[in-house]
Amino acid sequence: FVVWDETLDKDLPPSLYKSSKPDFFGNLNWPSIGYPNNINSGTIPAKLRYDQQEYIPTETSSSSNVVNIYVIVNPPNAGSVTIQPSSPSYLLNTQITLTASAANGWRFVRWSGDLNSTQNPISIVLDANKTIIANFEELVSTFTQKIAIPSYFYPGGSSLSYWQKIINSTGSVGLVVINPSDGPGNNKDLNYSNIVSSLQSVGIKVVGYVYTNWGSRDINIVKSEVDKHFQWYNLDGIFFDEASDLLEKVTYYQQLYNYVKQTYGTDKIVIINPGINTLEEYINTADIIVNFEDEYTKYINWQPSGWEYKYSPYRFWHLIINTPFENLENAINLSKERNAGWIYVTDDNLPNPWDTIPQDSYWQKELSLVSSSSLITTYYQLTINITPNNNAGDVLVYPEYSNFLYLAGSTVTLTAQAKQGYKFSNWSGDVGYSTNTTINLIMDTNKVVIANFIVKSTSSIDQPPIINSVNLQNNETISGNFKLIINCEDDNAITKLELYIDGTNLTTLENSPYEYELDTKILSNGEHILLIKAYDNSNQTTTLSINFIVNNKQDLNYLKEEYILTLNNDNRNETIELYDEVELIEIYDLKGNKVYEISQKINSLKFLKIGSYIYKAKLKNGEIKFGKLMVLK
Repeated sequence: FVVWDETLDKDLPPSLYKSSKPDFFGNLNWPSIGYPNNINSGTIPAKLRYDQQEYIPTETSSSSNVVNIYVIVNPPNAGSVTIQPSSPSYLLNTQITLTASAANGWRFVRWSGDLNSTQNPISIVLDANKTIIANFEELVSTFTQKIAIPSYFYPGGSSLSYWQKIINSTGSVGLVVINPSDGPGNNKDLNYSNIVSSLQSVGIKVVGYVYTNWGSRDINIVKSEVDKHFQWYNLDGIFFDEASDLLEKVTYYQQLYNYVKQTYGTDKIVIINPGINTLEEYINTADIIVNFEDEYTKYINWQPSGWEYKYSPYRFWHLIINTPFENLENAINLSKERNAGWIYVTDDNLPNPWDTIPQDSYWQKELSLVSSSSLITTYYQLTINITPNNNAGDVLVYPEYSNFLYLAGSTVTLTAQAKQGYKFSNWSGDVGYSTNTTINLIMDTNKVVIANFIVKSTSSIDQPPIINSVNLQNNETISGNFKLIINCEDDNAITKLELYIDGTNLTTLENSPYEYELDTKILSNGEHILLIKAYDNSNQTTTLSINFIVNNKQDLNYLKEEYILTLNNDNRNETIELYDEVELIEIYDLKGNKVYEISQKINSLKFLKIGSYIYKAKLKNGEIKFGKLMVLK
């Protein structure tokens, strides 16, 4: 039944305008219609209009204007999403509102896919077909740590005993990575198919290895290897190795995450391995992040960045190598303190610490230590009240979760914004007393926070603008992209804010909320001055100056994956150069023996024999980078 609508009928599919019934109707009659005061059975309104020569469309008049939205709930059954207005398809540039609702025991955390946001509900414009993933997180009170193993040994010959050891450890081992040939290889291997089936039959998840060369590998090649893993071995997910920690590479890994989830299912696991502390922006690009991969001696003094404690231990995996038996217990205990839900500790070492499973005594102790206690996950409720009433102002919350439940230790940023006729006075309640419009709150218990607003004074004297607060503190150190949030007010109206860095105009903000995404990589590392100049509608101004420090990590891609040097100084040698960030480079033979250390620029290695080596670059901030070194005649 189709109701005639002169504003819409021109956008019906072209087939409805045909003078004769389309073939796909077969023996069915044309649908009945509704037409003002005249029900014409067997006639579609658009066809009627066509027959009366009122409107004759082209073949493309409608199909190019119709878009679709596909919504995926991750994981399935964790919640639901409603779309308003609801329709099977939409006209191009239609605005819709998405609302995510969590099932009992879950909370909504973020949108991903073609939408990257934590806002809920959220309105978007359908300017193209879109696939959007609603991601939910389980509100578990305890989490049992599991062992996850990079099992880079062949499922055959003498190595079969390693696989059997893993299968016999079900309950403690939850996940393994298979790596047939630096990826899936060129052909399906029946031995890998069999071992994958055996592991999955006892409840162990299996993911496939794909390297990304720190986000510089062709993404289409990476996707093709993902396809091979799933098509050949029916895996539970993908392990993306050599993952970047740079902000500009987040999009690359987001695309890979979306590809796996959209192509093979939201239940598939996506893991990235930067092997070091990374940016919080990467949390949306993976289900699990390997944020430590190094020796035990480094792990002792290593700490997560801090933001990791806002998330479930399930999201983090630590790989600790070269760990003596007597230090095994301390390594496991530290991993639990540091919010690692996945762990693997081994006494194996470079150049390949993943080609064995520890001896029985070591392995049995690791199994017992991992399963001996659970990681406690506690969530706290945030309640926000506004006085004298909700008409006085708003409170912006970041990150904002639909049920305001936050993991213990999470930091929540609150910003008070006054409405017309009011101004912000102070915070009270469990946050204490503060007049700053923007505050940070650590969720270490259930908290009730009150935002107090008061009626503005009606003084006849025109006052200059007031800059109430800026989320950048004096002498604060920042890096990457930093969102400036500025709160200001005037007794009449703010017309604009001008932002200057080191005397150079950065931008002009003309609309509230006054926010600006500052890319600190356009600035040199070191001290800088931010100047904020606020104007009101009487052209009165107020300025505020803030000193801050930029400290960005350098892109370490100048350290190549492979260097080639010859013994005859023929000026064809590649140069290994130590930048300020690199402390030294150690060179190992393929048996894992250290043969040399470099502490300056070199292009000759006469002290090495012809052959292949592994180099290990140690950075002054404690990070590690590996590569290959070939010495030729």
